[in-house]
Amino acid sequence: MLLRPLALAVLAAALTGTLLLGAALPHAWRVLRRWNPADAGEAQVRLERDTWLFPPLAAFALALQALALPLFLLDADRAAALLPGAMCAVGTLRASALGFPALFTHLALVLLGSVWLALHRIDARTPGAPLARPLAALLGVLAPLQAAVLGLQAAFYADLDPARVTSCCQTLFDPATGTAAGGLAAWAPGRALPAFIGALLLAAALAFACLRKPALGLWAALAGLAAAAVACAGITSFLGPYVYELPGHHCPFCLLQPEYARVGWLLYPPLLGATAAALALGALHPLRGRFQAAPAAAATARRLAWTAGLGFLAFLVLSLVLIGRSRLILL
Repeated sequence: MLLRPLALAVLAAALTGTLLLGAALPHAWRVLRRWNPADAGEAQVRLERDTWLFPPLAAFALALQALALPLFLLDADRAAALLPGAMCAVGTLRASALGFPALFTHLALVLLGSVWLALHRIDARTPGAPLARPLAALLGVLAPLQAAVLGLQAAFYADLDPARVTSCCQTLFDPATGTAAGGLAAWAPGRALPAFIGALLLAAALAFACLRKPALGLWAALAGLAAAAVACAGITSFLGPYVYELPGHHCPFCLLQPEYARVGWLLYPPLLGATAAALALGALHPLRGRFQAAPAAAATARRLAWTAGLGFLAFLVLSLVLIGRSRLILL
């Protein structure tokens, strides 16, 4: 077992989130069963009173998980120095079968949690709490997901063994392996770069279009998800090699290391934030009839559109700057 201060902080955040979301689950169940704004009875009054306590606690828990995700990656990157064969976070995550499931589950929690936070912001600022039921239903998904994050991360840390030899990122992102990661690395830069630029520009354009036509939110969400997938593939295919100036080095996690100026810490946040904002825009689309023309909804939708559009553009511009500064020629 390798428990360091960062690992303990990650586990503490996961435990706190699990306890808070678990405490909010009974309230969410009562909302799903009994919520009726037209009722002035004692049960409805009690539910409305509880909305001043439990949803803010859930919001705090979900925001905490967004802060814990980079800590988990940073800890995995630093732990590589303690594991034979590891060179970056990939080696640490591959040292246990639970490493990548823990990472991807945490990422899913952050993205879905961002949607919940956006809806909660609207609900808390709109009379009558029109989104109480959708928020309660989504909380019923987030609480078990948070518990899964805690369980996977705890088991992952418990399974890490400094005496166990792991493998470096080169073996994972080797095109000759025939794996999914190797397939991303094998994507020809001549095809990957136009798709990379086009997907990000389309996602940004649809996000900005939502400023005038909010009904495009669902399309913006789909384009945002597609752009995020293409962006991750592009990082593996050509952006990583441009930064490393090594055509055979495709690892997207080495971008977090100091020898490459930690550019990954500048590159990934706008992509993740833009993707989360685009998903939240998509979630607003089917629910717009519940809050109609509420000022809080319009303001939140505008912020989400700006966040998604500017985030995708910032990621694209930074990527092109890194390519332009590289001495490697792939095209």
